Amino acid sequence: MFYFLLILSIIFEVAGASFMPAAANNWNMFIVVMGCWYVALILYIYLTNQSEVGIISAIFTGGGTVFIAMSGIILFGETISFLKFLGIGLIIAGVIGINVKPTSAFGKETKH
Repeated sequence: MFYFLLILSIIFEVAGASFMPAAANNWNMFIVVMGCWYVALILYIYLTNQSEVGIISAIFTGGGTVFIAMSGIILFGETISFLKFLGIGLIIAGVIGINVKPTSAFGKETKH
């Protein structure tokens, strides 16, 4: 349930950011953007009580950045370069890396 809510929060954040260009001259879209960010923030705050803030923040910001970059490419025809593609890959690798639980040589989770 944790990851479902986190992904839902990221989806609302990405939707809000994706609708920003349309909200510049349209009050209805402005309300949609604010509503999306409101839901994303409420879920984000709720999730900070469920896990470590560093992990949640890394997934939320990294995942949001990746999905916003991809929506810009797919929906708005933004350019994609090797460096942008590499950056997206590094963000994904970082999010995965921060979620891996460190283990000792015996396969038990270590405490910090």
